[in-house]
Formats: sequence, structure tokens, C-alpha cells
Amino acid sequence: MARFFTGDYKNKMDFEYGEFHPFFSELKQFKKNTELPDKAKIERSIATASVFFNQFVTEKNNLTERGVKVSDVLLECENLIKTISVPDNDILENIIKQDGSARWLVLFGERLGGHCAISGVSSSQIRNIYGQVKKLELLVAIKPETELLDALSQRKLILLIPRLAYAAKRQEAITELSNVLSRSIKKIITVGDFMRFSQYFEAILAYHKAFGGK
Repeated sequence: MARFFTGDYKNKMDFEYGEFHPFFSELKQFKKNTELPDKAKIERSIATASVFFNQFVTEKNNLTERGVKVSDVLLECENLIKTISVPDNDILENIIKQDGSARWLVLFGERLGGHCAISGVSSSQIRNIYGQVKKLELLVAIKPETELLDALSQRKLILLIPRLAYAAKRQEAITELSNVLSRSIKKIITVGDFMRFSQYFEAILAYHKAFGGK
């Protein structure tokens, strides 16, 4: 399959999933309708008219000139979102360790929440783990952010990692979420780290719902 996306978008702050989602949804809906006349022409016009693609001149030209099929574009869209939804180690470190990382927290929360939504991850699968985190937050939030997380809370957090691994084994779509949350938990040392982790998790869950997650 010819590659449609040619850039590296993971660490671009202006690559927002909220701008991408309407385009992806329109293409996905179009794919279901197999009876439209001149389908190849229409599918290209959907992509080239999309506001999302105004920032990707090369990709628009690829679609127009090469006549890329909508099914190919959809597959690459899914792969792209999977790739950019997982922050690299330095960015994840900032999200968990730095109060000044709110923009990264929101950006990657949006991307991972969007990926979970289009991958069919259910809210119940996410909320099960999230509920455990919120219970811990009730006990931890009253403490100074610079204080080390107590041993019992650390233990409860660490024990979420095998539960996340089990959830990913049961449903492949949750693999990226399990990966990110497990890596995040391993970085938590202080109360502040935990609170930022909880905020990140909350952002993922909120965007999952916002983008149609069931």
C-alpha cells in the first residue's frame, strides 16, 4: 500500500485530534455507502476539502494525483493516530513530573482518548481502572504535592499494572492505553506526580467520551 502520510507528527503541538476526527468520521461513513456514483472522485474531494488537510499540502497532493483509495486512507489514519497517541519517554516524564506540562497533557490526552474511541474501547473498560485511581486520589489529594507517595498507595498503584496488562490481552484495542498508563505509574514518586497522572487519565477518559466512545 502506498504511504499517504509522509510526515512525523507525534511531537507537533498543532496536530490536534479534534481537527482530525471530523475528517476521519466523514471518510468512515462514506466507506459504508458503496452505492454512490463516481465514488473515487467523491472520496478524494472529501479529503481535499477537509480543513484538517489544509496543513498537509503533500498529503493532499498524494490523494489527488495518485487516486488513493478511501480504505487505504482510513487504514493509514488509524495507524497514524495509534502512533501519535503514545508520548515518548521525555514527554511522558514532563506530563507526570512538571506542572508546566499542561499543554502536553491535554494534547496527548486528546489523542489517546480519540484513538480509544475509534478503536472501540468501551468506557467500562477504562472506568474500571480509573475508579481505582480516583479512590486513591481521595486519600492522597490532602497531602502536600512534594511529599513522597506513601508505601500503601504506591503498592495499590503498582498492582494496577498487571490488571492493565490483562485488559490489553483481552482486547487488543486497549494496548496503547495500557502501555501509556503502565509507563506513567512507574514514574510516580510524589503526591504531585500522582495528581498529574490522575489529571492525564481524566483527560483521556473525557476525550474518549467526547469523540464518541461508548
